[in-house]
Amino acid sequence: AIVAAIMFQQQLQKSDGPKNDIVTSRGTRSKIILPDGTKVWLNADTRLNFDKKFNGALREVYLDGEAFFDVVQNKERPFIVHTSDIDIRVLGTAFNVKSYKEEATIEATLIHGSIQVTKQKECIPKIILSPNEKLVFNKLIGKVVESPDHLPMVQQKEPQYLVSKIAVNESNDSSIVETAWVHNRLLFDGDSFRELAIKMERWFDVQIKFESTEVANYRLRGAFEDETIGEALKALQQIANFKFTVRDKIVTIAK
Repeated sequence: AIVAAIMFQQQLQKSDGPKNDIVTSRGTRSKIILPDGTKVWLNADTRLNFDKKFNGALREVYLDGEAFFDVVQNKERPFIVHTSDIDIRVLGTAFNVKSYKEEATIEATLIHGSIQVTKQKECIPKIILSPNEKLVFNKLIGKVVESPDHLPMVQQKEPQYLVSKIAVNESNDSSIVETAWVHNRLLFDGDSFRELAIKMERWFDVQIKFESTEVANYRLRGAFEDETIGEALKALQQIANFKFTVRDKIVTIAK
């Protein structure tokens, strides 16, 4: 089987063994076409793994990172996205999945069609998403983690799944926060500066450090498209009071 790839920037493809391993590094995004014609956009710092032949009864891919899928419909061969904790099963649809192993949540956002979400290794009811719905799955709920005083505790105060509607502008797909990156826009709407910094680290291939908790907790709204990291930070200074330095891909932000 042949995998076509259209690169926004640099992309690494490893093809040793029976699997295809597609990797995008920080600061890069890419688009690939799977053997069945399904289109997949990969965000920065993402790995997608799938069988080279891709001709079994199920079309299965394994995701670590963020990807937007436009799946070719085939009722005889369901398409399944495996993440660290949940599986997403579709027939033909367009949806976004964000599942970075170092983040506490997994997000699935449905644009059109239908997707079915199941928890791996557990018999719980399937969750069906309708168009313009977003599911957020908390990986820490029910797991033993370390408390602030370094004692083990179980995270179980909140529901593990949360489904909500997303804001949609029918005339502008790039205005959807969850999928704007596919259109080469980093869109943020009410993110804390610390949350935005995680996205900026991947987007610009930098490391961001805060010297002020107050600044890290600022709530920000805006969008980046073609800016450098310096230009992006200067734009943020128009709406928030902070100072920054950039040295060797390390950004330090202070009050």
